[in-house]
Amino acid sequence: MNFTRTKPYALLFLPVGLLCWFCVVQYTKPGQLPPDEIILSDAVITKAVAHDDGNLPPKADRAKHPKIILFWTSFFGGKNSYLGEEGERLKICIVSECIMTDDRSLWNTSDALIFHPLDFNPSDVPPVRHAHQYYIYFVLESPHHSNAGPPGFFNLTFTYRLDSDIIADNYLQYFRPSLWTKAEEFDAVWRRKTRGIAMFASNCGAPSDRSNYVKLLQRYIPVDVYGSCGTMQCTRDTKEKCDNLVGEYKFYLAFENSICRDYITEKAIRPYAVDTVPIFLSGANYSHMFPTDSFIDVQDFKSPKHLARHLQHLSHDKDAYSAYFRFRYRTRTNPHNGLPPRLAPDNVSLCKLCEMLHAKKRVRKFYPNLEDWWVKQADCKQPQWNTFYKDML
Repeated sequence: MNFTRTKPYALLFLPVGLLCWFCVVQYTKPGQLPPDEIILSDAVITKAVAHDDGNLPPKADRAKHPKIILFWTSFFGGKNSYLGEEGERLKICIVSECIMTDDRSLWNTSDALIFHPLDFNPSDVPPVRHAHQYYIYFVLESPHHSNAGPPGFFNLTFTYRLDSDIIADNYLQYFRPSLWTKAEEFDAVWRRKTRGIAMFASNCGAPSDRSNYVKLLQRYIPVDVYGSCGTMQCTRDTKEKCDNLVGEYKFYLAFENSICRDYITEKAIRPYAVDTVPIFLSGANYSHMFPTDSFIDVQDFKSPKHLARHLQHLSHDKDAYSAYFRFRYRTRTNPHNGLPPRLAPDNVSLCKLCEMLHAKKRVRKFYPNLEDWWVKQADCKQPQWNTFYKDML
């Protein structure tokens, strides 16, 4: 079985001025975009290139005139994490001269306003929209659990999607695999692996139908399922204990609740932190994020039965299992033992946003139909595994 992953198709870009809710936003021609950006459908992908210092004012000038980022809406009814610990990361950015706030009295002087669509109220917006302001669509949930907001309202996207204007690395930032210098370090990991396969899940009716896939897998190999979807427990208030428990397993089922383009959560990062091999089920192309020899992808196997055979082999073959840890021995200068350069801290999240706000030549965009990009181009799947595999079991 293999889902067809969505591949980007370059579209012709037509420069035109369009009327948004509050102002006229002008396009730039493709040739006027900064050299590190390419048009992709309705979004911009940032490639891994050096920062264009010529497009930025001197640091001293940036310090005198910091940009204001206003979180206009709440985040699931509370404060956005960027206003807390998450926001501390801005201090280490190459371009860090930005102020983050949720003080709505600053709307008139803000350079960027961030809206979370699940907390968005179309009748609760600033009274006037200035031409220089970015209205940013910020979301971490899949299209199954979010919405695209009103048409023509946003002019930048800030999501987990790799073709967002700004890539949110809220989970990817925690991918920090330790590097090894001696073979004995894997030996210690192998000795610690006293259990087989683990999964943590509380949403049993997820669009990905992951619970049914696990039940099919359990026909051929044991899987310990923790949480309300299984028979084992490890409460959330003991995260460190649960992480250590995951570290005793050879494999961890990092099955997302949605199978949508680029969608991942903390589930993808958790096993790496405790030297456990992740088994992925999602719509993401994980080779665009993680070392290609460090994970197992469900989509590479014809059926749960074929996957089980592979896992049984690895469980009893130390050398075969060790292949998933070879990336640990690579040098610190090799990008393949960590995230690729385009996902490095200064190319994503607040660092990227702050740099964009200070740029002399600013990207001007307009999304007349964000629904098309966020939902249709997400290529979400809602499989029914029992039906899909009924002739293979």
